Amino acid sequence: MCGFALGTKYLGALFFIGFGVWALAAMIRDKQFRFKPLAAFTISALAIGGIWYIRNWMWTGNPVFPFAYEIFGGKGWTKEMASAYTISQLEYGYGRSALDALWLPWRVAMAPLNGRQPFWPFSQNMIPFGGGGTSGLFEVNVLEMALSSFVGPLLLAFGLPLIFMRRKPVVLGLALWMFLLFAIFWFATGQYLRYALPAFALLCIPCGWGAQKYLTRSIPLRACAGLFLALWCAFTPALLWSNARISWAVILGVETPRDYLARTFSAFPISESISQNLPRESVVAVYGEPRGYYLDRRYFLADALHNRLVDESKIRTPLDWIKALRANGATHVLWNSVPQRNGGVGGPPSQLAKAQADGSIRLRAESRGYQLFELTEDWPS
Repeated sequence: MCGFALGTKYLGALFFIGFGVWALAAMIRDKQFRFKPLAAFTISALAIGGIWYIRNWMWTGNPVFPFAYEIFGGKGWTKEMASAYTISQLEYGYGRSALDALWLPWRVAMAPLNGRQPFWPFSQNMIPFGGGGTSGLFEVNVLEMALSSFVGPLLLAFGLPLIFMRRKPVVLGLALWMFLLFAIFWFATGQYLRYALPAFALLCIPCGWGAQKYLTRSIPLRACAGLFLALWCAFTPALLWSNARISWAVILGVETPRDYLARTFSAFPISESISQNLPRESVVAVYGEPRGYYLDRRYFLADALHNRLVDESKIRTPLDWIKALRANGATHVLWNSVPQRNGGVGGPPSQLAKAQADGSIRLRAESRGYQLFELTEDWPS
């Protein structure tokens, strides 16, 4: 399973490393060090998950592309792009000061009740948008829907006290150790809430065990535990019911999945048109990060924020841009011209307007701010 985690997402390395360290520490503590099972675990996990890192290395020269650029480098990536990506990761979250670390359990536990109010309910002050890693940006849908079903006050009530409880089952010690490892890594790096989901899933196991223990202790503790359970079992369904209101029509079968996508996902109509009308061999260069989930044609991210497939530092004229697109096999350009509304970042170089004026590309379709251009055959040689 650690091998599959390694091959799924880079965060899977935390499972692999964390479990290995825990197993080694347990062997040393019990004075029963055994090399063979530890080696079998390591080799089997790397055999299953390592193939993807080898593929990364063969394609880009960096096994963990685009991370660790200072160590490995990487094709189609630069030091400036790596630095900008790191800065963008640090924009999310509550902050990374010593005070932020102390408040972190409370802040996360109170989600989604606190929103961007870091000291709620003691203070209603909002986290200001800005630099310093304290912009208070969060993925709102993940915050309200996914996390609400198994964190919140329950994390404080049932999870944290278990760290200080002795004679826990071995599996709870492992789960709590892995949760602590994830929490430290999450706090120090990109505080995206979706990155923390594996940690919260791990915490469910100790919380369930803790709830059973608390309900057998003193009357005040039983009362507190029961109250927390009752409140959360009432609040969570109400919150999820409210958040799912945009989806109830398709859930109940009143609306078709296709109509639901057309209503809720701004890129779906243009993606559907491309998939139905463009030749199968078409290749689409996309700008503005238009989210190509339903784009059933080959495509690549062409903007400078994501890679250097189209090296904009070498583009001076519309012809330079067209040649760079052609070199990557592009036949069309899809531009999310209003990323601030549709979601996304980046855009095409300034030469697009001139290329359209001289006939090198022509507008084929437009929908909800998404523009589809076709590279014409009558462009200057």
